[in-house]
Amino acid sequence: MPTRVKICGITTWDDARLSVDLGASALGFNFYPPSPRAISPADAWNIIRRLPPFVEAVGVFVNWPPLVVDAMARALRLGSVQLHGAESPAEVEELARKHHVIKAVQVKRGFRAATGLRMRYCWMDLRAVCMAAQAARWIGNWRVPRGVMRGSSWRVA
Repeated sequence: MPTRVKICGITTWDDARLSVDLGASALGFNFYPPSPRAISPADAWNIIRRLPPFVEAVGVFVNWPPLVVDAMARALRLGSVQLHGAESPAEVEELARKHHVIKAVQVKRGFRAATGLRMRYCWMDLRAVCMAAQAARWIGNWRVPRGVMRGSSWRVA
């Protein structure tokens, strides 16, 4: 499997072009207004429409209603939606029927992977893992059972 690189927090065409020139296969557009890397849908579209066809646009959402994520993904022609909030398994499943879904999860003491969800990838926030391990003096079980999330690949960020 070839290595794919996603650069997140793209806010300008110059950043997008440089990322593509350096080999990025996907670019992330953050639609979480409190983030310093947030971008408006209009500004994102002005970048996305200029991307080469081999570069995937990924929308990053935090606690948006699934219907709004779906509408935004369709309007901006996003290749995937990346969910970073407290989305329920039902909300993730609803979006996964129409889009590739990347679900970010924080791995803390007592973490249990949801079963049966159809996600493209599941991101584990390594900073959260390390902070939780340090705070709790806990190493944790780093072996996530294969097949827990059918059709998903696990990634560490």
